[in-house]
Amino acid sequence: MSLGYRNMLAKAKGLAIVGLMSCSVVAYADDVADSERMLCSISKVTLCVEDGDCFPISVFDVDVPQFLIIDLKKKTISTTKASGENRESKVAHLSRESGRTFLQGIENNRAYSFLIEDDIGHLSASVARDGITISAFGACTDANID
Repeated sequence: MSLGYRNMLAKAKGLAIVGLMSCSVVAYADDVADSERMLCSISKVTLCVEDGDCFPISVFDVDVPQFLIIDLKKKTISTTKASGENRESKVAHLSRESGRTFLQGIENNRAYSFLIEDDIGHLSASVARDGITISAFGACTDANID
């Protein structure tokens, strides 16, 4: 592994505080249109640097939680209790329109944005800071599983 790549990964670890949650799944998740609390799972993460290079990476390389709870009532994104991480981010902007849920905020000088396709539970997310972005894809289901 080159020194430049290692340095880039070291910088990226700090970027992931919000826990980009996402997974690029061929199979769809669930209809979450009526959900107020969702469990989301991460599958694919890509890191890009300002020179234009992008790298597929593991969620573990950038300290992204594998599972997240998105609570629309509380306007929070948090790790699951089982993760033992006890991380939570407040959502500054929440909107539901045209069959999509949008969440945005700023945490530790990093901007984040999430889009959830309500009818299929597909999640697309990004976190940005100076010179680095992380994009992730995932799937969400209602956290109140019956």
